[in-house]
Amino acid sequence: MQMYLEAAEDSLSYEAAELVYTQGNCDVAIREFDKYMMKFPNAIFKINASYYKSDCLYKAKISGSLTRI
Repeated sequence: MQMYLEAAEDSLSYEAAELVYTQGNCDVAIREFDKYMMKFPNAIFKINASYYKSDCLYKAKISGSLTRI
């Protein structure tokens, strides 16, 4: 039962960060993906989270809009 609850929490945490990303709020998405990956070292969506975080960092570097994280 504990494993099921942890998987559910993992999914919900990822989906919350992904929603912020899809809304275009990269400053917040970077922080949320960092929190997600720190809380779940063996995260179910670790590859996706890493990709989206990297995409945000790349976009911020190009636009020069990265704020203090």
